[in-house]
Amino acid sequence: MLPPRLPCSLSLLLFAGIQLVSAVHFQPSRHVGLQNFKLPGKRIFRRAPPQPPARRDVVDVNGTVLPPYDMVYYFDQLIDHSNPKLGTFKQRYWHTWEYYKPGGPILLHTPGEANAESSYTYVTNTSLQGLIAQNFNGATVVIEHRFFGLSNPLPDLSEKSLELLTIDQGMKDLVYFSQNVKLPMPGGDTEGIKPHKTPWILNGGSYAGGLTTWTMNKNPGVFWAGYSSSGVVKPMVEFWEYFEPIRQNMPQNCSLDVERVVTWVDDIIDGGNSTQLNLAKYLLGLGNITDTKVFLTTLKAPILTWQDLQPTTGPQSDFYYFCDLMEVVEGRTSNDGWGLEIAVQQMRYYFTTVYLPYVYSITCLDFYNSAYIKSTKLDNEDRSWTWMTCNELGWSQGGPPVGNPAIVSRHLTAAQMEDECKTAFPGSFNSDSLNSRVEAAASKYLGYEVTADRLFVANGKRDPWIGVTLSAPSQNIASTALRPIHVSDGFHCSDMHTNIALYDPTIADIHDKALTSMKTWLADFKPQEKPADVPNLTKSNSVRKYVSRGWDAALLSTFVILAVL
Repeated sequence: MLPPRLPCSLSLLLFAGIQLVSAVHFQPSRHVGLQNFKLPGKRIFRRAPPQPPARRDVVDVNGTVLPPYDMVYYFDQLIDHSNPKLGTFKQRYWHTWEYYKPGGPILLHTPGEANAESSYTYVTNTSLQGLIAQNFNGATVVIEHRFFGLSNPLPDLSEKSLELLTIDQGMKDLVYFSQNVKLPMPGGDTEGIKPHKTPWILNGGSYAGGLTTWTMNKNPGVFWAGYSSSGVVKPMVEFWEYFEPIRQNMPQNCSLDVERVVTWVDDIIDGGNSTQLNLAKYLLGLGNITDTKVFLTTLKAPILTWQDLQPTTGPQSDFYYFCDLMEVVEGRTSNDGWGLEIAVQQMRYYFTTVYLPYVYSITCLDFYNSAYIKSTKLDNEDRSWTWMTCNELGWSQGGPPVGNPAIVSRHLTAAQMEDECKTAFPGSFNSDSLNSRVEAAASKYLGYEVTADRLFVANGKRDPWIGVTLSAPSQNIASTALRPIHVSDGFHCSDMHTNIALYDPTIADIHDKALTSMKTWLADFKPQEKPADVPNLTKSNSVRKYVSRGWDAALLSTFVILAVL
């Protein structure tokens, strides 16, 4: 029995905002979970954090009981690194030193574009960061990105406030934190744990993997080493290649039938016959969608669930559930798919019985015209992330050029994204904004040409984002001893989870190689007399505070009021 439909605002939040359910454990039975659906048009980017370890006392190497992993700490971060006089805001972080011994590294991770509260598990050895700490007696830190969760420089997500949400500000947050934080661990308030005295290892995945790479490139000498998982380093407007790893690795009969449906729809649109298009919408179970853009983005919704997959994902996942509905007919399958007629019939069944029953109103599917994406209230990660893609990153996920097989419509183009940016942020974007801003970011942060010493790069060949990483098939970028690049059989950020190595030997190999590189690089570290010189970065003494999770919102609200006054 399907659950009741939800109000539009809540279904938007669930469809587009809720953290993905982790796919690292097999689910006990096949089902389609509401929380796994993707709102058409939303740029899926996030990955699930590692599963938390079983609840137990956390103890250090001497047996001393430590604060729990989910203890929240606060750092006084600069509101604007180009104008320190504006003051500071409270940036949340999580921290443990259970494996730490003096001289060991400090590992710093940001989950990037999400509320970091569920990502505290990256301080544990269920994550790659924790594995490195365990092997080399390090301490771990997870820091929340500005304008996500409860780490907000300003009291709202207005367009004016979001002008301080940039790659540059995010990089400088990491540098300023490393050079000024007073960690609660023993010796954490001394000069001895600063990056020029103790090796710091910066790491992240997806956007945070790109941020790791850019930060090390622009600030050499601050972070001694880095680890970038599925690091997206190339801002670009048109990113139709996102769907190529999906098309190439999904079941062939499923891809062929999806291509048939998409080609059929595109041919109708090309012909300009609105009556035939309305009939096609009806036959696919989407007859109530009047806007062609919303119709086409809804068609690609099941394809976007590919990014939920991991090597540990079984056939009960949402993506394979969709392909099973498409290809298993009366208990039989066809290696080349069933052809257009049956493919349309099966896709109609999917949308009418699986997808649309969770949608309160068809208007909920028009994500960028929704009140949700336009809301300036804090902790709206989709608004913050949409600003970042419109302002600097791009990555419009549309159909391929003519001549390439298409599993999403060729009528989904960067022009659609440009319209979405103008709709979500009408005061900041015009018809020329998207291309000029993304091209400027690509030039500033060097894209495929970005380099950094002692940076370990890991990617997965089934990751839809591989085309904008340093393992992009179009680039053939060389691996070196100081910037090794390795590709596993994994998906998006598969190597960030230690338990996935138990199921996929190529992930285990990545972990082994990463530990070998880190061992060599850590042995080469030599303390310096003074910190690395970072241009335009203010140095300051920070004030450390930590409280139980129940006080987070109250303390943040108090701070914001005082800062505004």
